[in-house]
Amino acid sequence: DEAVWIAQDWMLAHLGEPLQIPELAARCGLSARSLNRRFRAALGTTPLAFLQQARIAAARELLRSSNLAIADIAARCGYGNASHFSRAFSAHTGTAPQSYRRRVRGKLFTSATGPAGTN
Repeated sequence: DEAVWIAQDWMLAHLGEPLQIPELAARCGLSARSLNRRFRAALGTTPLAFLQQARIAAARELLRSSNLAIADIAARCGYGNASHFSRAFSAHTGTAPQSYRRRVRGKLFTSATGPAGTN
């Protein structure tokens, strides 16, 4: 569905911005109701749920690969404050952002001879 693809593409390019479904729908040439219906038919989820998953995925990558503060990651991923981000991240992953960062970075250097996968 081209309209759904347009919506997905726009959301992924603007993760840090607030989302208004009526504005997104208009961008796709649809009503909010039609966008929600077509999104669910194409992907089995709503635009807001898709956006939340995309924001969490981006946050995971930033936690793994950057030294940004949690508040900075929250802002880059579209969360108004670090507390809201931490609650959302924990709800989706089962762990707090800082704990996730420690865990994934610990896995990068598990061998005595170098990074994992280089032996």
